[in-house]
Formats: sequence, structure tokens, C-alpha cells
Amino acid sequence: MMNGLVYNAINTKRRIRSVIMILVLLVGLVFAGCSNHANPTNNAQRESKSPESIDNNRNTLTVYTTTLANYEFTKVIGGEFVEVNNIVPVGVDSHDFEPSAQTMIGIAKADLVVYNGGGFELWIDKLHEAVGKESHVILLDTTQDMKLMESDEVHADDMHESDIDHKDDHEHGFLEELWHTVRGWFSDSHDHDHDAHDHGDFDPHVWLNPLLAIEQADKIAKTLAHIDPANAEYYQTNSMNLKQQLLDLDAEFENALNDMPNHKFFVSHKGYSYLAERYGLEQVAINGIHPGAEPSQKEIQTIIDEMKALGIQHLFFETTVSNKIANVIKDEIGADVLFLHPLENYTEQDIQNQETYFTLMRKNLGNLVMAFAE
Repeated sequence: MMNGLVYNAINTKRRIRSVIMILVLLVGLVFAGCSNHANPTNNAQRESKSPESIDNNRNTLTVYTTTLANYEFTKVIGGEFVEVNNIVPVGVDSHDFEPSAQTMIGIAKADLVVYNGGGFELWIDKLHEAVGKESHVILLDTTQDMKLMESDEVHADDMHESDIDHKDDHEHGFLEELWHTVRGWFSDSHDHDHDAHDHGDFDPHVWLNPLLAIEQADKIAKTLAHIDPANAEYYQTNSMNLKQQLLDLDAEFENALNDMPNHKFFVSHKGYSYLAERYGLEQVAINGIHPGAEPSQKEIQTIIDEMKALGIQHLFFETTVSNKIANVIKDEIGADVLFLHPLENYTEQDIQNQETYFTLMRKNLGNLVMAFAE
């Protein structure tokens, strides 16, 4: 059983983290002139440019994307006629990223912004406002009209409120008040920290189901054809080829997972609901849809008890989010670690290894098979 010392250690780390966040913010304001937002990815493999550097006299369409999947789908479909840039820098957790106001204004010079939607980009309304009515840029929501899963997420603040010892209430409340005060000095909204833990009413991680990824790719192809009708047939051909690759990937998952003796997997972040539903799997998540929505002490203990009762030997960590609490559970039950990639964004290692949507999905499949086979 996980004793109080383990959970108190977690709470202590949370308080330390709050202090560190405040110090980092203050130091950042001194050295970066209050600019705490990263610019879009710029590396040789991805050939990304900042929106401010766009040349309006180009012969290709300039497109900005917000997820790994939509970046690759747009690049494959657009081919030689499209220059694609991902807004979120490599290695950054997409859940917590927000582009600067300057970056948003620069994006208005592009032809198209392809975003996931479904509440994934918490800043998308600000982009709509920044673009304005006079810009020609089209903002494409790739999950519009999709039937999305409802989110059952509870805010992290609500989850911890009744579980932290009363003796910590004063200290926790002081840090929280100090943090919001400092944020308030330099922010237009006092609700940003709260919103950062809220994806809204729906789960946006549709790209992990290849059939839903096909729907996203189809929207991209149709929009490119609308913007550039002279190359519409080219976009359609590339889209059909991509669709076949996604269908083949879907068949691989079905064939590999169909006869597994176990279909339950434990993962640090509730980002795999669409994958689980498509292939008849059962996901048990330690954190919520937003990785910052951490579980209560009681929920952690329930997960530990269930893993022990089922004899689960593997716990899935992720590549771009914190695995802090998952690591506590791993140590408590002695589980081996496997990785699932959420395909929200690239890591530096992904870039070095020239990973793609398809290579990462197949690595996920291999690790799931390994976990289910034992």
C-alpha cells in the first residue's frame, strides 16, 4: 500500500514547483522582456519559419499547423505546392503552449492555418481575434462536425482540494494566491491558469484513430483545393494515397490486437480514448485529458490496487508530458516501463530519428502488443 509519506512527497514537490514557476517567471521577465512564448519550430528537417518571416511574393501556399498529425498530413497532401510549418516548437507540451500575440499577427500573412479543434488549442479564439476580418488566411478546424467523445475530466484544483491535509491548506493557499497575483501583473486574464487545465467538454485526441485521421486529412485536401483550384487534382491524388496508408495502418492495429489475452493498459495521460475505442482496448489513465489534471491520493491508491490485482507488469509513460506520478506508481508496484507516443508534437529525438506519424504509431502498436502478451 502506498503510505502517506509517498503522497506527502508528491504534495511537497507540487509546492516546490509552484515556487520555482514564480521564480522562473520573474527571471524570464527580466531577461526576456516579458516574452514567455516560444516561436514556431525552426529546424532543418521540418523547414519551419516564423510567421513574421513569411514572403508574400511566394509561389507556394504557406500553411501553419498545430499538431504533429496535421503537419504531416498537410505536407503529404500539399507536396511541392505547399510550405508547411508547425506552430508548436519541438519538444514543447502542446497542452500548455500558447503563441505570442506577435506570432498570431504574423500567422495572418499565411494562406491557411490547420488546427485540430475540439478544445485542443486553448488559444485558438485569440488567433481568430488576431487574424481579424481583413486577413485572407483560412482557419480550418479539422474536427468540426466530428462526433467527439465527451470529457469526464475534473480540474486538478478541484481534485486536490479535499485530499490535501488541512495542515497544508494555509501554505498551499498562500502559494496559489501569490502565483495568481504575479500572473495577474502581466496577464490580460486571471483565468489563464484555470483554463490551462481545461480542454472543454470533449476529448480532442482523434488523430490516434486512423479512421478519424482520414477525416482530418480529407478536410485538409478539400481546403487546399478550394484555395488553389489549379492543383486540386494533385491534392486529391495525394489525399487518396494517404487514405490508403491510414487504412493499412488501421488493419495492422486490428490484426495485431484482436486476439490478445489482455486489453487493459495503464498510461500516464488520458490521451488514448479514440485508439482504445477503435480497437476494443480499455485505457486506465493516471492523469486527465490535460496532463496537469493530476489524480487524488485515493485515485492513485485505486490504480495501484487494480494493477496489483490484475498482475499488470507494464506501465506506459509518455514522451512529451510529465510522468511524475506515474513514476511513483511504477516504483510502488515494480512495473516495467513502456512508452506510448501521443503524437501531439515532435520531441528532439523524433527529429533526430526522422520519425513520422506512421513510424510512431507502429512503435505504439509494438509496445501495446508487448504489454498485452504478458
